[in-house]
Amino acid sequence: MSAAAGSVRGVVRFTAREGWLCQACRFALDPTPGQGQMLRSHAGRAGFGWNLGLAWCQQRYAAEQKWYSAADLHRMWNVAKKADPGLAWWAGNSKCVYQEAFRDVDRALGDYGKSKRGERKATGSASRGPRSAASARTRSGSRRG
Repeated sequence: MSAAAGSVRGVVRFTAREGWLCQACRFALDPTPGQGQMLRSHAGRAGFGWNLGLAWCQQRYAAEQKWYSAADLHRMWNVAKKADPGLAWWAGNSKCVYQEAFRDVDRALGDYGKSKRGERKATGSASRGPRSAASARTRSGSRRG
């Protein structure tokens, strides 16, 4: 696919190659109250995982000039949740919530490093690096970065 001229709110428009078809679908969720609570819980825990992973990486970077990988973050999370009884709430959500948050931190830090080295195509403004996840007061998607 090739990028078409122009974009709307930072979204690049694409055109399909000749003879190809692009199709997109949008679905609206209509959760029950219980399902809505679980969705909010998962989103909140994903933000927690993102912030925790980012904080651990920032601490290590300040000391050693290295980031943790997603696998390192997950191993550290496994140790932390077993050692701290205050983290007993983690089991109320799927382990995948935390794993994906740590993968997203790893991906964001990798992209930031590539941007600083000039290996990523410029997207307009200079990259400031990953920031903490938004608080519950904002409406945002599940991906962070």
